Amino acid sequence: METNKTLIVPIGISGSGKSTYFNKRLLIDFPKIAERLNELNLSVADIVVCPDEIRKEILGSVNDQTNGSMIWKIAGERVHGKLHKIGLAIIDGVNTHGGGRNKFLKNYKNTKKIALIFRPKIDLCFERITNDISNNVDRSNVPLEAIQRQLKSFKSSVIRDEKWDGLWNNSIKEKITKNLMEEKRFHEVRFID
Repeated sequence: METNKTLIVPIGISGSGKSTYFNKRLLIDFPKIAERLNELNLSVADIVVCPDEIRKEILGSVNDQTNGSMIWKIAGERVHGKLHKIGLAIIDGVNTHGGGRNKFLKNYKNTKKIALIFRPKIDLCFERITNDISNNVDRSNVPLEAIQRQLKSFKSSVIRDEKWDGLWNNSIKEKITKNLMEEKRFHEVRFID
C-alpha cells in the first residue's frame, strides 16, 4: 500500500502509558514522523486526537461518558482533518474493543495504520490512575472494574484467548501480531512495555 498518510492507533487499557509514550518516546521510535513534524514546525500534540479531551471540550468533563457516538464522530472528523492537512494522526483512546476499533478504522482505507500494543499491567495501570487523580491531574477517573472490563476486551480483541495467563512473551506477541494482521486493518504492529 502506497500512501503518504499514517494513523497511529494505540491499543491498551487505561493507565497503560499511552499518553506518556506519545510525549516521551514516539519521536525516538518513529524518526520519519519526527522529521515530518520538524519540517512543518509541529509537535506530537498537533497530531493527537483524544476523545477524552473532546469530552472535556464539548461536555465539560473528561469523565462524562454520555454521547459516546457524538464524541467518536467528532474524533473521526478531526483524525480525517489531520490526515488531510498533515498526513499524520494519532487516535489517543484505549481502542480495546475490537468491534468499535474496526468500525472506526474502516473509514481510513487509504491510510497506513500502525497498531501500538501497550502491555496490560492492571495493578500498575490502576495505581497510575489513582496517583494522577490524587495529584489533581485532569484525566479520566477509571475505576478498577472498568479497567478489568477493558482487559477482558483487550484479550478477546487482540489475543482472542480468555485463558491468557498475563505473560508478555514472544509467543503472545506473535499471536497478537498475527490476529491484528489477519484483520487486514493494520500494516504494522509494535509492542510498548
